[in-house]
Amino acid sequence: KKETTEHENILYYYPSSTHLDRQTIDVGLARGLINFTRTFSPDQPIELAQTEKHQQVFHEHEPNFWFVMVCARPKKEVGRKEKDADIRELEHHILLAILHKACRMLKLMHGSISKLLEQNDQALKQSLQSFFDIYLPLMNFDTADMFDTVDGIQFLPTDRTSFLRTQSFINKVETQWEEDVLASTVLVDDFLLYSGVCQNDTRSIYSFLTKR
Repeated sequence: KKETTEHENILYYYPSSTHLDRQTIDVGLARGLINFTRTFSPDQPIELAQTEKHQQVFHEHEPNFWFVMVCARPKKEVGRKEKDADIRELEHHILLAILHKACRMLKLMHGSISKLLEQNDQALKQSLQSFFDIYLPLMNFDTADMFDTVDGIQFLPTDRTSFLRTQSFINKVETQWEEDVLASTVLVDDFLLYSGVCQNDTRSIYSFLTKR
């Protein structure tokens, strides 16, 4: 790869109003941690870095393309019991699950990062911005818990006749608009009734639609 300055390695940063110098410092530290830990564990990438004020979770979404999420840790007041704290600290595996969900949804919406980059840097940056500027404000850390690591789906209990009618309707729609409709998913009151999408994409769609 050609040599690049640190700020050229930033494909997306939130919030975008952060001064470029601050962005450059943060990305430089993240790259330093990634490269340093690879020396000792090349086959198991870094997932967590924790300081007194922040915890960072790392995810290599595609080879050489990393997403890093930084969360502030709650301040611990002297003499105050931990159970009385107003802000709870999420465990890193929950934060990782949240980050992984976001990356899966990004891939579902925009495809491969490396393929976007084949067009040009600007196309990739615009795709990341259009996705994360909408997705990130919808992330609710106050209600996040261990169930976010499961990423399960609630299915709608239904009788055989109703299911077959639904499937028949979907088949007609997909046949009539076969050039436009690749696959279909049906949800009823946050319950999944039918999905013709692969399992991983179904989980991403379900999570995005029901847990916003």
